[in-house]
Amino acid sequence: MALPVEIRGQVDVRTGLYLVEFVVPGIAEADAFDAGDAFGVAFELVVPPAGIISYGLFIDLDDEGTEIDAQLYSGPISVIASDAAFAPTDRDAMLYVTALKFSAFDDWGSFRTSEIRDHNAPYHAPLGKLHGQCKCVGTPNIAAGAAPVIRLGILPYKGSE
Repeated sequence: MALPVEIRGQVDVRTGLYLVEFVVPGIAEADAFDAGDAFGVAFELVVPPAGIISYGLFIDLDDEGTEIDAQLYSGPISVIASDAAFAPTDRDAMLYVTALKFSAFDDWGSFRTSEIRDHNAPYHAPLGKLHGQCKCVGTPNIAAGAAPVIRLGILPYKGSE
């Protein structure tokens, strides 16, 4: 079962963009990951029932700049333990929406960010929830208290807010 994560969801009145921000759940203190591992545990996000994922921001509080992919699905997915091999099932594949590949980082001194603009991935989640889990591409070693934050920008389809 996915963890419902503490999220902050709000609509930017200037742009109509629905913003969702959350800390990647389930990362143990001082955890060292291998390439191909699940990065944290599955999560569940409350979102408009239909829209376009247009923006992604990964805030790397551990200041490593290691590629992480955030995979999103339209329904509940198989449970994969953090730091175990990331291996979604065929059933999960049928729910797949998109992967946000956070790979190019800007270094701000004590943290790094990776932004994805104009992603344009449509989705339909009738229950108003997207499910997801992150995957390591590199080999991060996350310090205690430095779990990353992900922010998504969604353009809701008219009438689905």
